[in-house]
Amino acid sequence: MRQLSSPSSSAILPTPPVLGNHQDSSISFPSSAISSASDSEIVKKACTLDTFPKFLYIWDHAKSLINFHGQHDTLTSTTGLAGAMQTPSFKTVLSEEELATSLSAAQHAVHTHQPTDSAYGNLQVLRLLWEATVNALEGLLEDGGLDLEVCAWGLVGLAAGYEAPTTTSVAQEKELLSYKNRLKAALISLPSLNSPLSTSSSGVPPQQRLIMLTKARREIHICSNMLIQQFRREGWAGIQWYHGITVAERWLENIGMGKMDADRRQ
Repeated sequence: MRQLSSPSSSAILPTPPVLGNHQDSSISFPSSAISSASDSEIVKKACTLDTFPKFLYIWDHAKSLINFHGQHDTLTSTTGLAGAMQTPSFKTVLSEEELATSLSAAQHAVHTHQPTDSAYGNLQVLRLLWEATVNALEGLLEDGGLDLEVCAWGLVGLAAGYEAPTTTSVAQEKELLSYKNRLKAALISLPSLNSPLSTSSSGVPPQQRLIMLTKARREIHICSNMLIQQFRREGWAGIQWYHGITVAERWLENIGMGKMDADRRQ
């Protein structure tokens, strides 16, 4: 993670082991599960793309599928995924909240038996989307091209959508939340420490300001790495899908990959 001079928290918002770009042989689509958006074609095309374009491509089509079928949710008293009871239409434009609800429902349904209806096909695309998201997050962290503060704000975003897996102890969960709070506090302090004008008006001597700035950046580095370690140790299982997808998308925008060529989105 490298450092830039003027990061902004508004530019940010960051899973089973990293998977390759091969097609998942466990994904199959009964004829009743194929939507008009062609789930199987989405999977086939996605498997030809590299890590970052693959994530953007699947996310683009996943939003179209959710829009087409309406907000997804789990069936009453079950973990079965279901689309809205509406006539499919691409005219529907869902809000971010509705997208988040749909992704949350898919996350809770993905490891359970599902009826082979149109929602089943959508679930396979959403499962592939999460795998692509994990790969994108890992690739971005390994690449080292993210600004330190952009990366750190993304980690705060990931932690904001954290739900401890059953394998994580209460002590580990509290430790993660502590690192998140420390990281956020250090990030919030940076604008005033970086600004000579605000520092002079506060009466803080330049040398003291430099010491405080160094401590804040060190805190950001330590807390960021501790959060990453725990996310990886848990296989990213504690991250809510919507938070992870949103952060991956924002991080890609930060390195100039937020948009794809039109022909790669087809």
